[in-house]
Amino acid sequence: MAPDRSPESAAERALNRLHHQDFVALRRAAAQLSVLSKDKKADVVFRTRLVSMHGTLNIYLSSAFNYTWRQASTLIAHSQGLGNHHARRIRDWLHTFLSTRKLPVHIISVNDGDSLLDDEDFALAIKLHLQTVCAKNKHFRAQDIVDFVASAGMQERLETAGIQKRSISVRTARRWLKRMDWRFGARKNGMYVDGHEREDVVAYRAAFVK
Repeated sequence: MAPDRSPESAAERALNRLHHQDFVALRRAAAQLSVLSKDKKADVVFRTRLVSMHGTLNIYLSSAFNYTWRQASTLIAHSQGLGNHHARRIRDWLHTFLSTRKLPVHIISVNDGDSLLDDEDFALAIKLHLQTVCAKNKHFRAQDIVDFVASAGMQERLETAGIQKRSISVRTARRWLKRMDWRFGARKNGMYVDGHEREDVVAYRAAFVK
C-alpha cells in the first residue's frame, strides 16, 4: 500500500508536539482505552474504534517500534485491511480523546442499495471479530458472521440506524467473506481460514495485547 504523503492535519501537528514527558499521561490514556474497548455492553463498532486507538497508542509508546503517530496509525489501519484515510481518522480520534476525553461515537450509515460492508467501521468490526474467532479456533464459519450480526449489541445499533433488514443469510455472509478477501478451505469442512496473516498484522497484534 502506498505511503501517506499527505500534509499534516491540525490534529497530527498537535500529536507531534507531544514528547517523552507526556508518556506517563499517554500510558494512562492507553490503559483507559484498553478497559473501555473490552466493555461488552458497548456498541461493537464503537469498541472497534477504541481498539484502533489503543493499538496506535501502544505502538507509538513501544520502544521496539520507535514509530511516529503517522507510522503507528498507518500500521494499525493496514493491519485491519484499511488504508491511509482510516489512519488519519485514528489520529483525529486520538487527538480529540487526549485533549478533551471525548470518545468517537458512531452511527451506522449506508445509502439505499448499498451493503452494510460499505460502512467502513462496520466492516472493520467484522474483520476484528473474525480475527478473534480465528485466533481462538484457527478457523471460522460463515455462520459466525451471521451470529455476529444477530448479536444483541449489533441488532440494537442497526435498529438505531434505521436499517430495516437486520439479519443476513449464510449465503450473504459468504459473499462478504469473499469481498473481504478471506480464503475458503474446503478441506476444513467448509470453514474459512485467516487470509490476513501478514507481518504487519502480527506486529499489530503483538503490540495490542501488551
